[in-house]
Amino acid sequence: MQQADYIIHLAGAGVVDKKWTVAYKNEIRESRTESSRLLIDALKNNNNKVKAIVSMSAIGWYGADAEAVKPFEETDAADTGFLGRNL
Repeated sequence: MQQADYIIHLAGAGVVDKKWTVAYKNEIRESRTESSRLLIDALKNNNNKVKAIVSMSAIGWYGADAEAVKPFEETDAADTGFLGRNL
């Protein structure tokens, strides 16, 4: 980390790997929040020259493709389901 200019953070339990039980939903959420927290703490507590971090957490943020002709945009609202509310 002390030598990195950029960090790409793609960690997290797979959203299609298992049935979404209460326990697995917690694992999905915590695998993202805790790994992000660990990364932030490491950056705060160690000398580094990181210029930027790219972090991605889940497919499904915007929900199902309702209109195939209109791609999703950053300004679109999140889906109202689990992924949109929690990730």
